[in-house]
Amino acid sequence: MSKNFKLFSVIVFAAVIVFFGACGDGDGVSGGVTVSLGEDSLTLSGPVFYYETIYTQNSNRKYSRFKGSFDVYAYFENSWSPSPSIEGAINAGIFNFEIGIPDDNYLSNIENINNNYFWSNIFGNFGEITTSNTEPVKYAIIRNFYEIGNGNGNLILEKFSETSKSETKERVYFFFVDETVNITGKGKSGNDYGNPYDYKPFNITLAKGWNTVCIRDLYSWSNNNNSTTGSIFLVNPSSFRWTLDSY
Repeated sequence: MSKNFKLFSVIVFAAVIVFFGACGDGDGVSGGVTVSLGEDSLTLSGPVFYYETIYTQNSNRKYSRFKGSFDVYAYFENSWSPSPSIEGAINAGIFNFEIGIPDDNYLSNIENINNNYFWSNIFGNFGEITTSNTEPVKYAIIRNFYEIGNGNGNLILEKFSETSKSETKERVYFFFVDETVNITGKGKSGNDYGNPYDYKPFNITLAKGWNTVCIRDLYSWSNNNNSTTGSIFLVNPSSFRWTLDSY
């Protein structure tokens, strides 16, 4: 099959949604991601990439295929400790991971999501968060994956683009809820030492089970200041790439 051919598909089997992207974008550094979302299962796979920062006029990142192998564990946002017992692996540059319903020690009440520490809360920049359910809903968020043994190899599902005056970073988080729930954020804007920021209001409905939530940050700069625009939305991640953010 030609590497220039793109196919992004969504397949629904009962309570399972499968996203997959075939072949790639012709650049050799995207595509091939498969994400299967169910009420009681999350399955992830795809080729892994890493990048080098090369300072040129129009592009700072050069992506390449990662060909190594090591075991990884999932890191949960709302837990103080990682989860070495929930393991996956990269074998010859291909990532595979599977999890069911998270254990209780990785679950929190979604009504308390505003109380999360700012540094560990993916919603922390977006102002006050409200939820629709009157009954308690449990949630868990997988932020990324780390290499077992030394904590390196920060593996994320992301998309990146840039121009000479801006860059856009999109990152997928894997969000589990034990009941369907609607989440809204008021948004927040302001100025940080002369640099404006605008985190947009959002309204998303998470289905019972596993979901893919994307945070997009647009950074733009001029001679006078830097600005940040943030947004949150549900996403089909088939066109994203598994990237070793540091290795």
